[in-house]
Amino acid sequence: MPTPTHMALVALANSGHLKLLISQNCDGLHRRSGFPPDRLAELHGNSNLELCSGCGLQYLRDFHVRTSGKVHEHQTGRACPVCSGALLDSVVNFGESLPEKPMRMGFEHCHAADLVLCLGSSLTVTPAANMPEEAAERGAKLVICNLQNTPLDSLSSLRIYGRTDELMTRVCSRLGIQLPAWQLRRRLRVDVHQPTGDEKGDKSALVATFGCVEADNTPATVFQKLSVHLVQDGNREAKEILLGDFDRRTCARSTEFQVRLPQSLPCKVTLAMTFMGHYGEPGLKLTLCLTQPCRYAKQPILMLFDPRLQRWSCEGV
Repeated sequence: MPTPTHMALVALANSGHLKLLISQNCDGLHRRSGFPPDRLAELHGNSNLELCSGCGLQYLRDFHVRTSGKVHEHQTGRACPVCSGALLDSVVNFGESLPEKPMRMGFEHCHAADLVLCLGSSLTVTPAANMPEEAAERGAKLVICNLQNTPLDSLSSLRIYGRTDELMTRVCSRLGIQLPAWQLRRRLRVDVHQPTGDEKGDKSALVATFGCVEADNTPATVFQKLSVHLVQDGNREAKEILLGDFDRRTCARSTEFQVRLPQSLPCKVTLAMTFMGHYGEPGLKLTLCLTQPCRYAKQPILMLFDPRLQRWSCEGV
């Protein structure tokens, strides 16, 4: 679960103080905390993120994606649903090259930064440690918070021997920024459209597509099970349509699900969603009124789970 430090970084990013977060962690907690993914440089990858070796698309999973017992083997055994390319875990092990884009972002931002804050890092692993070093040598202020000494202590403008949770809680308090409570965030995107490759050429045929995405529209696998009831003329159809039943080995149809709709719109559907349950989150049912165009395609429904209250809430329904 994200810590007070994770949530403080989210608050600082949302308030405009923090321009880029450079992470050497691969536990995926920064993305799970709600930190803006476009301002996150994960130098050592993300244990929940798969990359397509063919088209380069990314898929975020609500489980650890690594399957190989060999250190430098990254194929997960799953395939990209778009191009059928082999999917790779994104974890960077010792001796492997860092991903180009996050590394470039890190150096560029450190070159332009007024202040670089290093939290809980030994600053011994390069090239990550070169980023704050170059910033300090250029004249930027360098603040280091770590319990042990680091090789860059002599370059720091402020050296703090303490715990990051305590420091970041105080920083937010001093800035008058409220530390947000963490909630599990799921974004449900729904679209209504004509089926692609419809052999019968039925122009009146419509399908609804359901899937979860991240804030940057990265497809996300979050459902253990997903089913739907169609409601027509106020009467629910007797048959429940199972759209997805999770299979970790293949993740087949795990990010996007389709159901054929009746020809007359609007149409009400009731979604029954079962999640992975890492935080004890219960299932959730939503009844939606679908039209074409569907407003949930561009503005996904935000589903929030509070682990303290054990309760879901939804925004944008």
